[in-house]
Amino acid sequence: MSNNNGNAPLLKRMTAKWNNTSGRLRLLLLTIVSLGLLFCIICPVAVYLLSRNVSYAIPLADAGTSTPIQLAGQLLDVNIGARTLSMEWYILPNDTFCSSPQMVDIYLDRNLLDSSSPGLGNDDSTVSNTVLQSPTFSLNGTEWCTNRGHPHENVVRFRSIWKLNDEFGATKARGSPLYYPYDEYFAQVYMYAVNPTTNASVGLSVEQTWGVVMDLDISLDKGHPINTMDGGLFYVLDISRSRAVKLAVLILVISCWAASVAFLAISIACFIYKSEEILKDVLVLPIAALFSFLQVRSVMPGSPPTFGTMIDFFGILPNLIIISFSSVVVLFVVLYRRSRMEDTPAPAEDPPEKSAKMESSTD
Repeated sequence: MSNNNGNAPLLKRMTAKWNNTSGRLRLLLLTIVSLGLLFCIICPVAVYLLSRNVSYAIPLADAGTSTPIQLAGQLLDVNIGARTLSMEWYILPNDTFCSSPQMVDIYLDRNLLDSSSPGLGNDDSTVSNTVLQSPTFSLNGTEWCTNRGHPHENVVRFRSIWKLNDEFGATKARGSPLYYPYDEYFAQVYMYAVNPTTNASVGLSVEQTWGVVMDLDISLDKGHPINTMDGGLFYVLDISRSRAVKLAVLILVISCWAASVAFLAISIACFIYKSEEILKDVLVLPIAALFSFLQVRSVMPGSPPTFGTMIDFFGILPNLIIISFSSVVVLFVVLYRRSRMEDTPAPAEDPPEKSAKMESSTD
């Protein structure tokens, strides 16, 4: 009890000092406190995002596996709109392979490749289950090993464009731009090598990979085997939006909701408090915000070009309705008050003769 009684005078003195503070000083103090709280919230989030990779290098490296053919893969692009994943493959120099060079044909599963992938002609792009249709890349081992280091040696590489599929299953059903920024996809990569002379399988391995996509996270689904029985490679890649993209979209949507609620409160205040004067800026702000929200939708990172995502129905569209309603309410209030002011007659002034008589009588 004594502690509470001792604190009571202190609280009263602090309250009295706050009440005696000028309005400008109060606004300055509130601004400093608000900026401090905002800084305390943003800093941990920024440190968390900057302390980890926003986008991952494609995780296909299988170093340590000694195989005749060793590859290096570069991730070029992931186009969610076209549902494709593009990669460039390099065949690395290998002393083990050159000790006994051979002809090697590298095959890619054409049913997993997009029709725009290099090496697929009109006949080869037909969907079929035929094995060994035509190789994607043929390596002449003898010539390659003999001409290694030659100034006119061709770069031993090939490109593949894989199909991007919608994620599905009991726990994953967000494989559509409708769920942006929480949409998820997967791509299947399958390749194998064969000696065309003996039809024997030749082992493949990926020694190193690089390449990032700025707004996506790519992870390897470890629930599937990587090395097949014939020495081929099979990968299942899960693709989703990065945490930075999700955070940016949520911040933009929350900001739009905060602005909409503020404009709605202003319109309600204009309707209730009839004695307050409405500033001209209040009439312009909702109209400007109406068009700025559409710009916010277009600058969201990696957003689908068409309207109809969950963000549109729960973020952009309700805010447009609120802003439009607020603008209409404020305009009607202004027009109504202006018409009342014009209909109200001005107070009549006394004629000059009467006012002169009144002054003389007072004298």
